[in-house]
Amino acid sequence: MKRPVFLLLAAVVLALAACPRPRGLGLAPLEEALASSGSKGPRDQALAGFALWLLRGRPQEAAPLFASAAQAGDVWGLWGQSELARRSLDTRERVGAALRICELAPRHPLCAVAARLALASTGESPALDLAIEASALRALSAGALGDAAYYLRLAAASVRQNRGDRPGARALWADAGQVSAASLLGPYSRYHFLQWDETFPPEKGEASPGAGPYGPIVAREARAHEGRLLLGSEPTTADIYDWAADVQVAEEARYQLRAISRGSFRVLIDGELALDQREFEAWVPEERVVEVRLAPGKHRLVARTARGTEREDALWLGLARADGQPARLTFAAAHGALPPQAQPPALSPPAGSWPDAATLAIALEQEVGSALAAYVASRSATERDEEGALALADVLVQQQPTSAAFLVLRAEALMSNQSLPTRIARGRAHRDLEEALKTDPGEASALQRLSIHARGENRLDEAAELLERARQVAAPGSWRIVLSDMRLAQARGADALADELAQRALAQEPGLCDALDLRYDLARRLDAVALADLLVKDLGRCPGHDARQAEHLRARGDLAAARERFEALAEAHPLDSNHLQTAAQVALAQDKPLESAALWEKLQRSWPRHPLFHKRRAEALERAGDLAGARAEREAALALDGSDLKLRRMLAIEDGKEVLEDLKTDGAPLLARWVKEHGSERPTTSGAYILDASAIEAHPDGSFTERTHLLAKVLDQAGVSSLAEVHLPVGAEVLLLRTIKADGRILEPEQIGGKDGMSLPGVEVGDYVEYEYLASTSSRGAAMPGFAAPKFYFSIADGQLFHSTYTVRAPAGAGLAVDAHNLEAPPVHRDGSWDVVSLTRQEIPAFVREPGSPASEEVLPFVQVGAGAGLDESVASLGDFLLDRAKPNAEVTRFAQQAVGEKTGLEAVRALNAKVMQEV
Repeated sequence: MKRPVFLLLAAVVLALAACPRPRGLGLAPLEEALASSGSKGPRDQALAGFALWLLRGRPQEAAPLFASAAQAGDVWGLWGQSELARRSLDTRERVGAALRICELAPRHPLCAVAARLALASTGESPALDLAIEASALRALSAGALGDAAYYLRLAAASVRQNRGDRPGARALWADAGQVSAASLLGPYSRYHFLQWDETFPPEKGEASPGAGPYGPIVAREARAHEGRLLLGSEPTTADIYDWAADVQVAEEARYQLRAISRGSFRVLIDGELALDQREFEAWVPEERVVEVRLAPGKHRLVARTARGTEREDALWLGLARADGQPARLTFAAAHGALPPQAQPPALSPPAGSWPDAATLAIALEQEVGSALAAYVASRSATERDEEGALALADVLVQQQPTSAAFLVLRAEALMSNQSLPTRIARGRAHRDLEEALKTDPGEASALQRLSIHARGENRLDEAAELLERARQVAAPGSWRIVLSDMRLAQARGADALADELAQRALAQEPGLCDALDLRYDLARRLDAVALADLLVKDLGRCPGHDARQAEHLRARGDLAAARERFEALAEAHPLDSNHLQTAAQVALAQDKPLESAALWEKLQRSWPRHPLFHKRRAEALERAGDLAGARAEREAALALDGSDLKLRRMLAIEDGKEVLEDLKTDGAPLLARWVKEHGSERPTTSGAYILDASAIEAHPDGSFTERTHLLAKVLDQAGVSSLAEVHLPVGAEVLLLRTIKADGRILEPEQIGGKDGMSLPGVEVGDYVEYEYLASTSSRGAAMPGFAAPKFYFSIADGQLFHSTYTVRAPAGAGLAVDAHNLEAPPVHRDGSWDVVSLTRQEIPAFVREPGSPASEEVLPFVQVGAGAGLDESVASLGDFLLDRAKPNAEVTRFAQQAVGEKTGLEAVRALNAKVMQEV
């Protein structure tokens, strides 16, 4: 894929900055074990098995070696069994073998890999969930620490949450040190990243939270039992937020401060910078960990997040004991100044923690060689360190290009990589999978992946053929094969067959969540009430069961029970506003408007800049008879989002008028005057524009509303084509739309919602067309305060302008500026509480284009009015946007390395520039 020149050049610094070259593969341990036929003991057997599978492509011969090593208690034998189970789509055996590693060797790095796998595997089957929970708790009792202890607790907590044991889940989250309470402060910046290196009051430990783009910051208390801090209900484009938590430490110990997010974050503890994830500069792993020794007493955590252009808003934040013991910490929303500390916190690299692919590979390398270490690390890090996982897989394939296992590994890394365009990543991945199947036709996981992609592209026959091949080589009783059959039947529209296959999957694995979910959806669609009631109970041990049951009760008309469940969900997940929104809607459906209004008010306290919550509360208050309160809420919503045209019209109509009615221009007297003065003249253009009026009102948030009115006479057949078709802005609301026949009759078209163009009926030469509409334009965002109205031209091609008028007004003191081209700029004058710019011109002849003349935009007179941000702010906003979009991935880095070679300094820059010029 070719990239713009400026993006490639922006990557120069990173590309030339001592990027580490791939290390040797270290195949020797595998080759030596294979040469000895695994005769030196269980570890030698396991490594011989990996050599047979990874290097020789003989997994059937590797299986007994893995089994023998595993029976003797070797962790690599167990990992080999887990990997062969993945290859054959045997989920239960894959997870089971991996977790046995943790029970046998809870402090081995492979236990951390197994713990992550366990967490990712929860929610598939209740029986598998129970096995995961039991094994995780045994491994914790056996002394797991670091990553292993953290993820084993999260896996067991996930299982408990799936079956509805909230207290049990919260206990495990607390043991894992998940931050459960914090103050939310912000936004602090108009930009996403340009002010990243500035320090804001909470990070300095100041008592006052300071101010941001919208004025003084007010701290909002937030709870997140599972340690997941969310900003999903924050609507503003401003960015950079701080989560501040005070943590009470009961006993001195070493803790691992862990932050996980796909966005950028920075974490300070007691005022000291501990973690800094600058995701806007490069594709980086999503997890960071640092170890810190904390004394008993109160400490302060401050986590900064930036959602960026992709609005990545989730941050997992935890402070777990490094030795794997329960954290025994108490979290509270932070207020006031930073608690005094006797000495700054002592930070150090984390023991037993490998948050990215490279550190995990290094941890395993001494034991089994870098080839097997890279394989394990790449597979484990595919979802959390996309670039690192792909880099390791690339090196493996370069050294062993015919290894089916390495090709499948790289294919999976490619499909998870977000730095590449989806089409390119999938194309490369499918090529790798097809090559792998030539060497190893028994790779069921590759066949299933290809089948799923073919199904997604509606190549259903090909998907069925690939799935049949997978069935022949998959493990007996693999529920993944039956689930794929089920989804394929659903894609064909064969709901009865899909239901039959779902029942077959449930007979094979009772409680299988995907199968139950499909049967429940089908039952609801077919109005099979009794079956749906039964299935929703069966889904009670699957992820999302509480929300599903609440929605089911709502659909069945049991509003009281549904509301109770939605409010319980809101209590369990306070930062997810969806549950409380639904509870408020249900309360209104119960005809309890005041209770509904109270729930909307609760949401307003958490998310004060969300206009929807004000509008919904207004509806509830209106139902309760509080018309003044409803009016106040609607005005508050409009202050937050001035572009809501329907709401603006509603309030205006309540006042007995239309929006911008005081700025409208009446067409009737102008039409009468034009007929008197010009009605008998011979036409020289296709149309005569009797009235061309635009009135604009700017609002404090930077949005503006425009009222446009046009009245024209059709003078020839070309005018029929140009004037009879009316194109409206998106979201415009029509006030007037009609054809005025020469005999005085009025014809109006049928208005069809959602269309941006309308044809006026019965337009003929000599008729008049008239339309008037309202349109709103949203704010330009926090980075561009103010507004810029569209240009208004006082001359047009092929049309006479009889009366042309343009008015713009903004709140007094807005700082209106006027840009006039080829005419004198009108002055800004004060009219009550408004600053106003107004200009009217009469009898403007048509603009006649001449061959070879400059573009009409260069010579036509126009006026543009605006206020606030200008060119400097626009450039800064663009730079802020490009910071995230221009970050180099591995492909850009490789391109730079190949272009530069051994050159350095200016010579390297010139070489890279020459290569870019050659490519583009």
